Amino acid sequence: MRWRVRLFDGPTLESSDGQEVSRFRSHQVGALLSYLALRLGKTCPREELECALWPDETTSSVLANRLRVTLASLRRHLEPAGVPFGSVLDVSVPGRVRLRSEEVWCDVGEFVSALDRGHREDARLLRQGDVLPGFYEDWAILERERIEALAEDLQFAPRERRPETLEIKSDLNLPHPRSATYPIPLYLTKFFGRSAELVSLEDLVAKHRLTTVTGPGGMGKTRLVSEWSRQRPDPILFVGLAEAIDAVDVLQCVIKALRLSLSAQDDLTVQLLSILKGLPLRVMILDNAEQVVEPVAQLVLRLLEDVPHLRVVVTSRQRLNVNGEAILPLQPLPAPSPETAYDELPILPAVALFLDRARSARPDFVLLARHTDAVLKICGHLQGVPLALELAAARVIAQTPSQIETSLSQNLTNLKSRQRGLSPRHQSLRASIQGSFDLLDPPLRVFFAKLSVFASGWSVEAAQAVTGEPESEWFLEELVQRSLLFVAEDELRNSVRYGWLESIRQFAGEQVDATSREELQQAHSIYFLKIASQVTEDNVRTFQSLDADLDNLLRALESGRVSESPHLWTGLRGALAFAHVRGHHRQFLPWAEFALELAVRVSDVRAAMHLRYSAYFIFSYAGLTERIQEIGEVMAAESERHGDKQGEILALLILAWAATQNNELPASLSIAENAVTAANTTGDLFLMAQSHRICGFICSLQAEQWGLPPQDIKGYLEQGEKHLRTCLVQLPPQSSHRPFTEMTLSYVLTMTDRVPEAYDLVKSVQAVAMREGMQSIAIFAFHQESKIAGILQQFDFGAIAFGAYLGMKERTGYNAFSVDPPSEANARFLLSKLGRKRFDELVEQGRRASIPGLVLKRIEF
Repeated sequence: MRWRVRLFDGPTLESSDGQEVSRFRSHQVGALLSYLALRLGKTCPREELECALWPDETTSSVLANRLRVTLASLRRHLEPAGVPFGSVLDVSVPGRVRLRSEEVWCDVGEFVSALDRGHREDARLLRQGDVLPGFYEDWAILERERIEALAEDLQFAPRERRPETLEIKSDLNLPHPRSATYPIPLYLTKFFGRSAELVSLEDLVAKHRLTTVTGPGGMGKTRLVSEWSRQRPDPILFVGLAEAIDAVDVLQCVIKALRLSLSAQDDLTVQLLSILKGLPLRVMILDNAEQVVEPVAQLVLRLLEDVPHLRVVVTSRQRLNVNGEAILPLQPLPAPSPETAYDELPILPAVALFLDRARSARPDFVLLARHTDAVLKICGHLQGVPLALELAAARVIAQTPSQIETSLSQNLTNLKSRQRGLSPRHQSLRASIQGSFDLLDPPLRVFFAKLSVFASGWSVEAAQAVTGEPESEWFLEELVQRSLLFVAEDELRNSVRYGWLESIRQFAGEQVDATSREELQQAHSIYFLKIASQVTEDNVRTFQSLDADLDNLLRALESGRVSESPHLWTGLRGALAFAHVRGHHRQFLPWAEFALELAVRVSDVRAAMHLRYSAYFIFSYAGLTERIQEIGEVMAAESERHGDKQGEILALLILAWAATQNNELPASLSIAENAVTAANTTGDLFLMAQSHRICGFICSLQAEQWGLPPQDIKGYLEQGEKHLRTCLVQLPPQSSHRPFTEMTLSYVLTMTDRVPEAYDLVKSVQAVAMREGMQSIAIFAFHQESKIAGILQQFDFGAIAFGAYLGMKERTGYNAFSVDPPSEANARFLLSKLGRKRFDELVEQGRRASIPGLVLKRIEF
């Protein structure tokens, strides 16, 4: 047995040599380990795991990526260096995951097994604490309750419980807080979602004497604690602090909420504490504490020290930073994905809230099918912020959902309400954010405003470089503490990234004057264009630096185009290479066009050549043969005019590819062979490798698509293999072109009946493509696997792989062959073997399948 998993008072992972892990990279990693351990030996569908770990997320692509990252992190624990892949964490069945029972032992499973065998003493020894304390997901709570029920049925020793009542040490008659001067706020509207947060709050209050609910303005902190307090039977005092500005105000608010009349001659704090000691008050809620954090923190410390039976719940945009403080950060309601079906919309919390408030404003409002797209976009713009959803819904009085969506796409902070009874801070989205902004020190305000230049998230290094603030790391931490930013861990890169709600970003942008904005945009553009300039096709790992910053890269390109940045052409070249490898062809087509425009204006001949060549890759995948032909002809003419040998050879390769797309294979091969001859005279490994790769590919197409005599086919295949193997020798190990070359070699090997060797190459390329994010090559790899499956009469799997190919093709915009693409012949073959109904079902299954799962699945020979 390699591992022991202890879930009682866990999770804890123990190795056979005695090493122990109780702190995991993220909560989800521990949750995934626990969920699989509770189902030891059973295969769990990925969809089930995604739903268990992220119940509020609905976007399938986001869920798949999160599970992939979490599985990778868990695998680093369970299968460290030297342990065979899959020996502990089994993913061999497509779309499913399991912990191998022969390698893992779990205390909860052993506990239940001991009870089944009647070994009660063994069960008692195994039960060391609660199951998964601190885990509040539905499945964890149910498991905890199940084990508790088993324990109670077997008459285990009673667990320590909180006392149900406290003796009243004073004869003061305390009125119920609901009738006090500061009662629990009255809400006449329905409450949506937050079931998990209510459970978490209850558990935190049970375990900690001080709990602070944090979150940006408008997130629903007061509403959450109000709903929670109504569910509790014991007395709760609600103290509103929205109008408090100092320590005296805070103390007076508590005194008024208790309806006390204290002597002004004596210390008010001492009198208050003396009275509270004798009251049966269990919980005090201090609401809206962010503008008086310091005096609230001091009062809370006195309360917890002098009144031992009292627990305090605080709502604040900023934590108190008191020792022992438990934090419940309130997140937005999950926004629906664009794929959400019409009949499922009303059950999603964000949509349900919007619809309910819309009907309150206009009782005849009905969600019609034609409203679906607009409502989805409204919820997307507002990112699940309850106040924003309510303010937007009120607009149905005078606007259609489409009109509301259009106005929100232009500006979010203008959302406001005319409804009576709202606090000033909740009458508009701008006012809600303004309240937090006003509490910042001047230097922090300036820094906060400068961050608006980022299009999406950013790193500490990016913030410091763009804003020029040496205290960036400390300032970012402070803004996170004040709920103006959120922070997320990038597990793959072992770093953190910062981000914020779009409404807060827009507000921050309003605080920047025109001159400062121009300087910021220039600094932002230079930073990200320099990163893009460092991208090299010789090392695919260099693309990783841009993965999280696609939106920032696009903004940097736009700013660089306006300012005519000196880094523009090098950044654009790298950005196009990045887009090609990552499969962002459709999104970067306009930038490929701009690259051609820029190439005309750039005085550096070599720079112009690189721009055109980078644009060619984007156009080639989109199947724009005329543009490719044009690029090749212009590059040939310019290179000849300036005596640029490299440009001449690359122009030949582009023209060869254009001829290939037009199905002019003999001509394309002749052009490519001329490129090989010319490249060999230069000694340039890059040019030689590219020429051999294109030649090899064209040879494979000649053999596959033309009705040639067997001896000619054999000759083309031998020639193609020679070119491709030569290319592989010349390419650097981390070259982004290497998987493309290996994929083409697989075609040749397949046609020469070396199918096992060809298939090994396909699976190797798939693994590299998934590990390095090379969407463009993964397209070919799945198509080739589909073809090999057909050869091996694995028609079902062939159709599934073909569906994966189609899905990736659609997502990237790939459309390279305009005349009789090879994919059509493969599809016709599989269709003839499976029939239309079965073929369509399996293809659709492939479109939706987990790509990493398909990569791990192999055809058995």
